[in-house]
Amino acid sequence: MRWFLFIPILLSLGMFAQSTEQSISFDKQPFSIKKKASINVSEIEQDFFPSLMTIAPFPGGEGHMEHLQNIKQKIVYNKRSDNPLSKKMTQDAPILGESVEGNFPDGIPNDNYLAISNDGDIISVANSTIYLSSAGALDEEGSELSLAAFSSTLGEYNQAFDPKVLYDPNEDRFILMFLNGYTSFTADIVMAFSQSADPMGEWNLYTIPSSSPDSTSWSDYPMLAITEDEVFLTVNYIGNNQGWEEGFKSTIMWQIDKQSGYEGAEELNSVIWNQNTYNSNPIRNAIPVKGGSTLHGPNQYFLSNRNFDESNDTIFLIELTGTLDDEETTVNIEILTSDVLYGVPPNGKQNGTGKVLATNDGRILGAMYENDKIHFTSTTVVPESGTSGIYHGTITNLGTDSVRVSANIIGDTALYFAYPNLSYTGQVEGDDQFILTFEHTSKYVYPGISAIFYNQGEYSEIITVKEGDIAIGGSSPFGNNQRWGDYSGSQLKYDTPGEVWISGTYGRNPSVGSSGIRGTWIAQLSSPVDDYVPPADTMVIDTIPDTMTLDTTISTGISPLLKQHNKLYPNPAQDFFVTNFTLNKTSVIEAILYDGRGQQINRLLKKEVQAGEQAFKFATTDLPTGVYILHINSQEGIILSQKLVVE
Repeated sequence: MRWFLFIPILLSLGMFAQSTEQSISFDKQPFSIKKKASINVSEIEQDFFPSLMTIAPFPGGEGHMEHLQNIKQKIVYNKRSDNPLSKKMTQDAPILGESVEGNFPDGIPNDNYLAISNDGDIISVANSTIYLSSAGALDEEGSELSLAAFSSTLGEYNQAFDPKVLYDPNEDRFILMFLNGYTSFTADIVMAFSQSADPMGEWNLYTIPSSSPDSTSWSDYPMLAITEDEVFLTVNYIGNNQGWEEGFKSTIMWQIDKQSGYEGAEELNSVIWNQNTYNSNPIRNAIPVKGGSTLHGPNQYFLSNRNFDESNDTIFLIELTGTLDDEETTVNIEILTSDVLYGVPPNGKQNGTGKVLATNDGRILGAMYENDKIHFTSTTVVPESGTSGIYHGTITNLGTDSVRVSANIIGDTALYFAYPNLSYTGQVEGDDQFILTFEHTSKYVYPGISAIFYNQGEYSEIITVKEGDIAIGGSSPFGNNQRWGDYSGSQLKYDTPGEVWISGTYGRNPSVGSSGIRGTWIAQLSSPVDDYVPPADTMVIDTIPDTMTLDTTISTGISPLLKQHNKLYPNPAQDFFVTNFTLNKTSVIEAILYDGRGQQINRLLKKEVQAGEQAFKFATTDLPTGVYILHINSQEGIILSQKLVVE
């Protein structure tokens, strides 16, 4: 597959910026969230996955869809016959590790999100289902539940959608939330806090009224983040039976005490921050910014933009300055001007069908804070090619009078990109790097998942995480516009610097019928840069023979099972490679071979190995000449991770 990327589009600053003189404010309202029930997931005996395959409302409904289509049809793209995507790709690509099929398709669209604990327990949510995989069992069949079964102790919750899940590394707990119902009369926000690190154990369930105080609107499009002490939830109020443009009322922010949720308190202290209108045009879709390498606080940042504009350069930076019990806590808002314009993205074409995939609008979908800097991402139009691409923005000089926004657009002349997310991959203090994932499609390529690595202002080539099997089809109330997925999941594995787990949507062959469905794919990605310093009591792999000039790529430390390590040899090789190691006790050993770009070629070995001296050998006669990466690990950690050369 031929990828092109990166358009540093420098356009007139302020051309579409909003005046900073106009006022924005949020009103503070204390609120008590009551506990309604608890549930032990391991004791759920029956789950009928009740579903009518209801299509979750296109954010804002049909009126919004029609309005958005009108905007997209009016945009004039500056299409060129030559390739305008010329930014140099200087970084190595992210390394693709384990991957597996996730949640079974259930509902439209495929709203993916994911959390992984330090022990390796995974919770993946998609539309109205929860997929749970225990540590070390990713390749085995996981447990899957409906949100209806998960919340069965609350009553009938069969209209669940827009789930989000987070892992709290400080408390070793999970937080899960979802919406239920599409009108102010039936809607609730469900918040669930795990009582322990075991996602199959006890959870505390709370419900929040989803409607506005006057019961004339319902909530949509939640976003979630946590700090050291609190959890932050944002939702949009939409008027009953109205489209997005005419029905949107405001984005509100909930600030909630998380520790009481873990403990199962009868009431959770919280504050609602209600937005006053901004020049009769409210800020939309304010997304809470997550921490990079760890949780932060007490301050919390939020971001928003003008997501319905054909072209704009305005970024709203919102800062909530303290905890909910601090009377001095306020909301500060800065209106920033980016050096690169964003705009409503066109819908994505599909291979072999006239049905297109909806890219939604240009709202910010992922954001993280690290080193006094915020990186964020959204879907945008690529003006040079008329495709949809990824907008990557960076906010620097936070906390000063010279805050600024710079950006790049990641695009392609034929492929359409959408629904990005990002997670930090730095390994030592001061690292400025992350892995960005997103979904792709084109009239030549089935819908799949892609990834790219960013490091210190430079990017890698794009790699394919999951290729699509088929075009996404089926019936749709919007004609040929097929729902794709309103967001995708991405989380750093906090105890493993540089490792990120993601979930996204791809075109999946159905068991019956001819139209492709929305599959969920879960994958492990790692930074190609190894600057992690192991603890002092950890042996360091010496992987560079005298005859080898290549650096190692992802070695971090030797498994405690390993007594000694001999280098991979011969290197370079023509016929085979051999490595030796000694295990102190029996363990499951896995050996995976990657190409030089970090894409998995083959799992060479996965088996239980007895304690003692080991020699692992594999033939290279079927491998083309080039650079590869061999990764060997055990249940306890990494044994070997080294570049090798086939001549």
